[in-house]
This record gives sequence, C-alpha cells and structure tokens, in this order.
Amino acid sequence: MLTLWKWPVQLVGGLLLAGLFTSLLATNSPMPGTINYVEGQVSINGSQLNPKSAGSAEIDQNQVLSTDRGKAEILLTPGVFLRLGDNSSLRMVSSALTNTQVELQHGEAMLEVNQLFKENNVWVLEDDSSTRILKNGLYEFNADNQTVAVYDGQADVSKNDEHLTLKKGKEVSLSAPLRAVKFDRHSEGTLYAWSRLRSEYNSEASAQYASVIYVNNSPWWGPGWYWNPYWGMYGFIPGGALYSPFGWGFYSPWVVGPYFGWYHSGRYFRGVPTRAGVLAYRNRFNGGRAAGAPASQPRVGGGFSGAPHMGGRMSMGRSR
Repeated sequence: MLTLWKWPVQLVGGLLLAGLFTSLLATNSPMPGTINYVEGQVSINGSQLNPKSAGSAEIDQNQVLSTDRGKAEILLTPGVFLRLGDNSSLRMVSSALTNTQVELQHGEAMLEVNQLFKENNVWVLEDDSSTRILKNGLYEFNADNQTVAVYDGQADVSKNDEHLTLKKGKEVSLSAPLRAVKFDRHSEGTLYAWSRLRSEYNSEASAQYASVIYVNNSPWWGPGWYWNPYWGMYGFIPGGALYSPFGWGFYSPWVVGPYFGWYHSGRYFRGVPTRAGVLAYRNRFNGGRAAGAPASQPRVGGGFSGAPHMGGRMSMGRSR
C-alpha cells in the first residue's frame, strides 16, 4: 500500500501522463454489461476473467456472469454500478440504455444508483419477480433468500399480479405475498462493505480524471463513463456535483477543476497530503471550504442520502 507521502508523487506522475489520458478519453460510452472490476474467480459463460478484463469484457445478451470466490463490478446505465458477490450468477437480459434488464440467478448483488434519467429503465429480475428502480439509491438483491432490500431510494416490485412500492429502509420477501417490512439499514455484510470501498475508489478515479480534463482544457462530452487508464477502470463524471449513497462525491470538471490546482500546489489537510491530492469526499469540515482556504473561497454541495443539498456544505479534503 502506498504511504501518505507518496501520494502527491504518484499524482504528479499521473498528470505527466495527462496527454495520454486525454487521448484515451472514452468518446464512445461503454454499453450496460461492461465489466469495470474483477476480484478473485469470475467468469462469463465459463471463460475466466482477470483484472485486465476491466473495461474490455462485456456480458452480452443471455450470457451469464458467475463468481466463485470472487466479486465483480458491472456498469449499467451511466452512474449505475452493479456489484456481484461471492458464489453468485447474473444473466444479461437486455443491455439497451432505455431498457436495461439483468436477472440474478443465484447469490447476491448490490446496485448503486447515482444518477437515473427518466429515459432509463433499470430492472433486476429474480425468478418470477421483477424490480424496477425508480430513484437514486442503494439496493440489495438476494436470489437465494428471495429478498429485495432498499437501503436508500425507491423501487417498484412486481410478482405475478402483485405490485409493491418499496421505499427506504424496507425489504420484501419474494417467496410470500408481497409485503414491505423494516430491516436494519446499519447492518453491513461482506458485499455491502466491499461496495462501499468500491464506491470510494470510483469517486477518487472520477475526481482525478475530471481534474485532468479541466487542467488540460480537454474535450468533455458531458455526463457519462470516462476511461481512466491510471486506475484501469471507467469513472462516472456527472454534469454537476452529486453524491453516492455511501457519501462519496462525483463531480464535473468545472466543479473539481478550480480546487485541483490549489491542492496540487502543496497544500495539505491537517498536516498530511490528501489522498490522490484532489478532492474531499466526506462532508464534515470547514463549512464547505478547503482546509486552510480563505473565507472568500466559495462553497459547493449537492446530493442525497445524508449528503448536503445544493448550496450546502462540502469538505474539500480527506486525510488518510
């Protein structure tokens, strides 16, 4: 693991490759079903994947992604990450941007929805039930236990002739008549903890790349997936500022850019370099200004699930 004092050096190295970064920007956004990260034993229709599969391997229609002792992160519509746990399998039913459907056949999956446009229709199928995602949030699916749980957000669950609107803090059993019940949103299983960590990495990779776009005045094609070769995965860059259900931030180049040079010039947060030298991800300190920044520095914010709303507070430094 890199020590704290090495992070700025790594960042400088990354910026020296800014020209390469710019040339490798994803002008064509990946289709739903693109593999963004694999860990351990993961395969598509029996063909094993490895870390180098990230960004190139895709789950085509009717293909099945399976894990043994491993996990996988899959991109759906821009801003939507699907994560598959150990000993699980997932079939791609439809990879259309306006009708994205996956079927969880076995095991568990978690869906992190950071941005959902009205034209997006994201469905998760389990056996003879279907769940349509209605709002940004965090959703958990377990095909073995036949349950759907909403940590944050809202979904419509259908089974045969039954329909149920499932809201934050509620779960439903699919093996009985549909009825929403409370569950402990603060309980953390292995997949939840892994998803939270992946969300942090996704945020950092996106913020770093957004800053490269800004600093180099590079072409930017609006909200979507952008390939970050330094991290070896796609990052989601929105049109403004928003937060994941875990509290990590995603920012456009015009939000992160004005602060990037200030950090890179040698400023530190509480005496140590900030991780990746760029942004803050938690919203705790300094009334929304960078640590040590002048009072005239503007505040920015925006998000959901405990994150500040637009005009609220956002910390600009997180130490390790």
